[in-house]
Amino acid sequence: MSANPDHPLTERAVPLRDPKLSLGGHSIAGLKPENQDAFAARAGDPVQSYYKGQIAALADGVSSASHAAAAAQLAVCDFICDFQDTPPSWSTGRSAAKVLDGINRFMLSRSAEQQWLTTFSAVILKSHTAFLLQVGDSRIARLRDGKLEILTQSHQRQLGQRQVLTRALGADPHLEVDLSQTELEVNDLFLLTSDGVHDFISSQAFEKLLADAPLQTDLERLSRTLVKQALANGSDDNLSCLLVRVDALPDSDRASLDQALYQRRIPPVLKPGQKLDGFEILEVLHASPRSHLYRARDSATGQEWALKAPSANFEDDPLYLQAFIHEAWIGSQFRHPNLMKTQPAPADSPFLYLLCEPIEGQSLRQWMQDHPKPSLAQCRPILTQAVSALRAMQRLDMVHRDLKPENLMIDHQGQLKLVDFGATAVASLSERADRLDEECAQGSAHYTAPESILALSADHRSDQFSLGVIAYEMLTGELPYPGKASKQKREEWRYLNVQQHRSDLPYWLDEVLRRAVGVSPEQRYPAFSDLLTDLTQPSPALLQARQARPLLQRDPVRFWQWLALGLGLLNLVQWLS
Repeated sequence: MSANPDHPLTERAVPLRDPKLSLGGHSIAGLKPENQDAFAARAGDPVQSYYKGQIAALADGVSSASHAAAAAQLAVCDFICDFQDTPPSWSTGRSAAKVLDGINRFMLSRSAEQQWLTTFSAVILKSHTAFLLQVGDSRIARLRDGKLEILTQSHQRQLGQRQVLTRALGADPHLEVDLSQTELEVNDLFLLTSDGVHDFISSQAFEKLLADAPLQTDLERLSRTLVKQALANGSDDNLSCLLVRVDALPDSDRASLDQALYQRRIPPVLKPGQKLDGFEILEVLHASPRSHLYRARDSATGQEWALKAPSANFEDDPLYLQAFIHEAWIGSQFRHPNLMKTQPAPADSPFLYLLCEPIEGQSLRQWMQDHPKPSLAQCRPILTQAVSALRAMQRLDMVHRDLKPENLMIDHQGQLKLVDFGATAVASLSERADRLDEECAQGSAHYTAPESILALSADHRSDQFSLGVIAYEMLTGELPYPGKASKQKREEWRYLNVQQHRSDLPYWLDEVLRRAVGVSPEQRYPAFSDLLTDLTQPSPALLQARQARPLLQRDPVRFWQWLALGLGLLNLVQWLS
């Protein structure tokens, strides 16, 4: 088949949109014997740019270091290459921090005789946003409507009669990087310069030099003009200037987004024996008002798939169609045994559907019906696998947002698969302007975290809340917050102690689940691994926290028993008297 699993959204489904840029730069040694500056830029192929953006970077090697020139070249070249190779689901900030930390560690690992130090500045242009990275005293500025604005802060301080750097790549194991962002406008001109240029041209002079240049002038020639002017003004350092102009921006209006979503048709409802793009329908696995799921066989290869198609009920719902298109790509990013893999329909197909790996087994909901009062030992392997799946998604900068028993499948060997990624939030996609904003919380009400319901925000702790609710329900058959779905204020949600439902469960288990389903994210475990550890062997801190609670909260059964006994004794005393 011709589907491209690395493509986020096929060209026929949602066209890729990126700023149209012009680039040009110039760098010279100036009065110094060696040029220790470096710059580089890469637009990338359309698919890669959709997630990672287009990059321009400049570095100024610190002249006191023995390998200043090599450090500058390494910084810009490795950053661009390695940034593009980070997972496409990662946010810009996470990708940049990871790559720069690796470069910094490499420079620090060199011997004492090989000191690698350099400043670093980069601009990443993605959709309608510019992300700015800054370490040291190189600089990023922007010319907009004839006015020059300095967008980054120089990391240096006065020491006697000279300025010294306070930050540089290769200087400190704990690298601090300034990350900021700004919205793009057509004709924005970004200037990345080393201090050999911007220390010798004032902002007013920059504005005049740039104003005198035609709007569509060649940027390499313009950068040469700026470097030449700085040299004429007395610059005694290396001189580098890299210019990036925004010539056009992608459409982000609702009409164009909707039009792009409707380029593929929703398939008709299918029956066994019928074919769709060479896939023979063998069985109808599930049909609902939202989607149809079939067991299908590829006539060319004989491979079986679960073919998922949207329902015609949503043919006029762009938010639903956008989520369905994303779901196919999201599942194609997984290489984890507890996450279902998916891939899009063939690129040349006129229909909208996706292909999922087939799973023979039952949903966790069915398992719960078959095991109404399971032991913690029976539940622990299921929860452990669910945590493993959620941690894998967290590493990819994804939040599932629709965790519920129906979306956890268990095969005949007991292996769990997390499925259904239609509500999944992907950090890299959330940075793009060409997506439709959600108007309501994603997921099922009983399992959705409070912050998602009240503020439409979610992170890995939101998935932890959902998993905590599932664990509570597995063990008790009840929900920790009865009636939560109808409550609009957090203070109206009242947690029920596990032992009110099952007094045979370990007394400390309530504290684990209470924390996992905390009303605010800060109350929950900071990491899934901490939750898993406490489910296996509770920490002393957990036990201490339990003992600090009033008896009514930590052991309501005993509280009411003691209260009833006390009232009985009181009545007896009154009767005897």
